[in-house]
Amino acid sequence: MFKAKKTNENKEDKKNKTSSKSAPKSSIKKTNDLNKETKSNNKSTSSFSYKSSLNKLTRSFALLLMLTVIVVMYFSFIRYKILLERVDNEVEISTNQVENVFIDYANIAEMLLMHLNHKMIETDAFKLNTKITQVLTTFNNDTKVINSLGNNFIAGGMFYWIDNKKNLIASSNGLVSRVINLSNRDYLSKTEKLPLRVQVGSPVIGALSGQSIVPMALGINNNQGLFAGSLVLSLKLENFLNRFRNLKERNIEFALLDENNQLIMSSSDEFFRKNQEIYSNIAVSENGMILQNFSLFSLGSNVIYAKAVNDQPYKIVTAMRGKNAYKIISREMLPNFIELLLITLFLITTKISYRLVIFNKK
Repeated sequence: MFKAKKTNENKEDKKNKTSSKSAPKSSIKKTNDLNKETKSNNKSTSSFSYKSSLNKLTRSFALLLMLTVIVVMYFSFIRYKILLERVDNEVEISTNQVENVFIDYANIAEMLLMHLNHKMIETDAFKLNTKITQVLTTFNNDTKVINSLGNNFIAGGMFYWIDNKKNLIASSNGLVSRVINLSNRDYLSKTEKLPLRVQVGSPVIGALSGQSIVPMALGINNNQGLFAGSLVLSLKLENFLNRFRNLKERNIEFALLDENNQLIMSSSDEFFRKNQEIYSNIAVSENGMILQNFSLFSLGSNVIYAKAVNDQPYKIVTAMRGKNAYKIISREMLPNFIELLLITLFLITTKISYRLVIFNKK
């Protein structure tokens, strides 16, 4: 009985020893698992930290890019408005130039025609065609004096006498071989209604010269105060338009309108007839006004400016076509677009480079 008890105690001792030997192994395994889990957590934490930093950087770059674009676009818009104003000023200045040249021609023509008028009244030339011819031909010497002053206003021009029946009777080259009726000339009805006031006619082919001319006419009365006819000074259209050669180089179009806003002459009939609805009902002063503005987003828009001629019943319209304004503005705006592109590329390149550095560190 004692032996059996001892045997049981030995068995329990062995079991306890076995249990004590196996305990450390289990503990070590749990520790290793814990370490692995900790490392995994640290790794995921590190990865999360990288992603968080990258997201913050991305947001920062996006914000910086947006701010840069907004700033550049703001200053580009300011420059765009300045360029629009510059184009408007260019057209307005051109209007003043056309007006000055036209007034010079009108004043010279008025002076010459009024002087002829006085000579015809003094000599009572209305009674004989030969007297009229004499006045016109001798007056050529007076016009040479004017041209010698350097103005050259009426080089190649001629004087005409058109009677009260609208028949061309004589010119500064002498009596015409056959009477030519000019009832279709637009200025003759005006000279009869408004004598002693210079009227500008639409460019026509001269009845005697066969050249394109600009007629400037003055209606005159005889000694009895009755309408006798019209004195006409024809100016070569080519010489007249040459005064505006620099306008063509600056892509400026111009037109002259009568008191009813009807087109008398222009540098481009096609353009002004196409856009006549813009100026057909205008009422402008001598200060002038913009009739149409250019827009970069509408190539059909033009810059059109109009003003009344000082002390004359005429209006001047000047314009820059939309395609020419677009060329000027786009050329001036090109540095702004390049600047914006370079800044954007720099920021994008910097961002990509930083992402590569972060990726390599991982």
